[in-house]
Amino acid sequence: MESDAEWTFLNITILNLAKAKEYFIGLKKGVQSREWRWLSNKSAVNTFQKRWSQGEPSGNGNCVVMLRNYSRQYGKYDDLDCLKRVRHGYICERPVNSCNKGITYTFYMFT
Repeated sequence: MESDAEWTFLNITILNLAKAKEYFIGLKKGVQSREWRWLSNKSAVNTFQKRWSQGEPSGNGNCVVMLRNYSRQYGKYDDLDCLKRVRHGYICERPVNSCNKGITYTFYMFT
């Protein structure tokens, strides 16, 4: 989520979903670098800092989830352990290059 518009779209969308309380957004902290990076390996520096929930990142984990409604922290982020918790929801973003003469679009998938 590299823009306010993208975050707003996703926040509104997940508020209308009832399946999960949190959604993994594809943001992880590197084991060696300790830097937050998207799964695409793109650096996340300064693209998400204002989205942390109060008291976060707490150091509880290396994976970032977007909260649906936790203590009214709508759309805020929490760092959780990547391996110890089952994620009931996730958000995937991928380019679609076969449409409209190679223009890249974004596709979101929620489960």
